[in-house]
Amino acid sequence: MPHPRTPPHSSTSRTRTPSRPPYAQQDPYAAPQYGQPGSSDPYRATTHNPYAPQKTSTLAILSIVFAFGGLVLGPLLILTSPVGAILGHVALGRIKQTGEQGRGLALAGIIGGWVLTGLFILLVIAIIAVFAAAPGSGGYDWDSSGGGGVGALVG
Repeated sequence: MPHPRTPPHSSTSRTRTPSRPPYAQQDPYAAPQYGQPGSSDPYRATTHNPYAPQKTSTLAILSIVFAFGGLVLGPLLILTSPVGAILGHVALGRIKQTGEQGRGLALAGIIGGWVLTGLFILLVIAIIAVFAAAPGSGGYDWDSSGGGGVGALVG
């Protein structure tokens, strides 16, 4: 007769407990298993720093330097300002593609470059108009009536 505390279906042979299949649901309170897919450690070190300064577009910097650099260099304004405006257009396109910083610099280069180019052209037109409208060059005329074909300066 079996012992009263021994279950009736117990036998002397060992029975195996079935192992858990690998796709079984994991215990949500268990310690995380490092190195396994799907596990993430919220305290692990990361290389991404959201406070790190982002790169400013070199083209945007060159745009504003060329656009306003002609103010310092004087007559080179007609060469540097359009170059600055064009560099600003190129910089805006590249900033949209790469996400770099410097959109304001590029816009300042575009606006400043075209405005200074227009002002320089207007200045040249005004200077030409002033010289064309002048009656003479300083009030001196050449008189070729006397002296055997050599002009004499009459003042």
